[in-house]
Amino acid sequence: MTRLAIAHDWLLNRRGAERVLKEFCLHLEIVEICTLFCRPELIDEAIRQHPIQASPLNRLPAVQRYYRFLLPWLPSGIRRLEIGRSDALLSISHAVAKGIPHPPSVPHICYCLTPARFLWAPELYGPVLGGLGRSSILRALAPRLKKWDLDANERVDAFVAVSETVRQRIRKVYGRESTVIYPCIDLEFFRPSEAGRQDFYLLVSGLVPQKRIDLAVDAFVRSGKPLLIVGEGPSKRRLAQRGASNICFLGWVPDSRLRELYQQARALIFPSLDEFGLVPVEAQACGCPVVAYGKGGATETVVEGSTGLFFADDTVESLNQAVRELERHGWDRQACLDNAGRFSRPRFLSEWSALFEKMGLKLPLRPELPALSSTAVRRAAK
Repeated sequence: MTRLAIAHDWLLNRRGAERVLKEFCLHLEIVEICTLFCRPELIDEAIRQHPIQASPLNRLPAVQRYYRFLLPWLPSGIRRLEIGRSDALLSISHAVAKGIPHPPSVPHICYCLTPARFLWAPELYGPVLGGLGRSSILRALAPRLKKWDLDANERVDAFVAVSETVRQRIRKVYGRESTVIYPCIDLEFFRPSEAGRQDFYLLVSGLVPQKRIDLAVDAFVRSGKPLLIVGEGPSKRRLAQRGASNICFLGWVPDSRLRELYQQARALIFPSLDEFGLVPVEAQACGCPVVAYGKGGATETVVEGSTGLFFADDTVESLNQAVRELERHGWDRQACLDNAGRFSRPRFLSEWSALFEKMGLKLPLRPELPALSSTAVRRAAK
């Protein structure tokens, strides 16, 4: 059995990157998880049950409140981590996790969520980190950080991208080829109900500038249509002040409540330029169509005219026009379910198993899980 170590940037919430890690933790035997920052009370039990090694930066008081502004110190933090006795290293990286030291004899697979945005596209973070990206301090540090990031790629044996969007970014920024393996969701949990849809729209996201929640808030303030927003983050207060009585901030909700909202919402609103985006897939698995920005990962998970609609421009009017068009459109719930079926756990595990075999390794499935059958592999390949 392959002794697998995993490196992850930080474990401070339950957003997309942490949910990707959770899938590995649910299904694989893992020797150790190495990360810059960790607050066990903020992460899922499936992750907490594994040994976790955090960097010395984790000892900073209340670091979860300001870790985003420690960018210059992240490379040194990851260099202070050491993987234990393992046969393979998997880094799940959107920042610096792929730079963790490891013996040359240990194969290193990087599941790249995106090349580091704060280095290569700081403008995507909006005014907070976008402004930081234009500051003289970060401009002075950027060449050194970019060189470190490029050097770290040399220690990766194989890149795996979460989407075709990311595969293209890896090629452009790092000059490396990669295999695409889409993340998965729990299709047994996220499922439709027979309850009818209600007259509200739903948005599910961390409330941070790069998610462009302000665009959705402004659009629904103008239209007056009811919008429920699930999520927390540093932008919440500013967004609430920007909103109106038709917009309700629910904070984070339990998964069971989130599923109910997916099952009842008229549609999911997804204004973010994400590299993949689990939320639109979860919504479709519950039979809910999606109105999404027509760039990035959403173009790979939503089928326009069948499971949702795209708005082309980064404007309030473009988003509202797509919502009006959706209201005139008849939606086939089964099309949403069929499309979500492309992101199943058996497909995810089968593709990772094939990748490990190609590298002369064996995917360390937990012994209580049934072996991947040839039927599952064939279905995943379709």
